[in-house]
Amino acid sequence: MRNTPRVSHASAGLPPGGPPANNVVKPQTTTNFQLGTVYKTDRFNADFDGYFIRMHNLPVSTVDPNQTGIVNPNDLVTYTAEGAYYYGVEGEATY
Repeated sequence: MRNTPRVSHASAGLPPGGPPANNVVKPQTTTNFQLGTVYKTDRFNADFDGYFIRMHNLPVSTVDPNQTGIVNPNDLVTYTAEGAYYYGVEGEATY
């Protein structure tokens, strides 16, 4: 018996946790796309898919460049980067 379903997925929204508590940066959002397939027989299973994730308003923290001496968490400066792209392929097989 052979079964080869196709799988696709698209979503958009806020990741878990929401914006930082002090709300100094815009909320981070994501747009996700995934497309793949699964192949199954009585003795062999395989799946393969590709994905693309676009992150918007990526929060980035760095130590205050004007800080001297011992660094502590209050010395962090947080700003919003435009975003990032994540993409790739994944696969799995069992026999």
